[in-house]
Amino acid sequence: GFYWFADPCDKSPLQPWDMAMDCWFLAEILMNFFVGTFSPQGMYIDELKIVSWKYFKQDFAFDMATSIPVAIIEYFSQLACSGGGEA
Repeated sequence: GFYWFADPCDKSPLQPWDMAMDCWFLAEILMNFFVGTFSPQGMYIDELKIVSWKYFKQDFAFDMATSIPVAIIEYFSQLACSGGGEA
């Protein structure tokens, strides 16, 4: 946000923090496939197939849409700017 008008090849001083947060939220998405849930009757369910399917149907799309790893994408585009990667 603060570096919106900066040269795309300039590294943001907050990039390591942003990359760590991207990894954290991607790990959280993976974790949600394994965390138990409660049924409408109030029973705790920890069967992997049921929990995974419920998360996929209810919250997965929103979590993925809001957890796009922008900082990681920026990092690889900056590697291409410096000649450290192939683009």
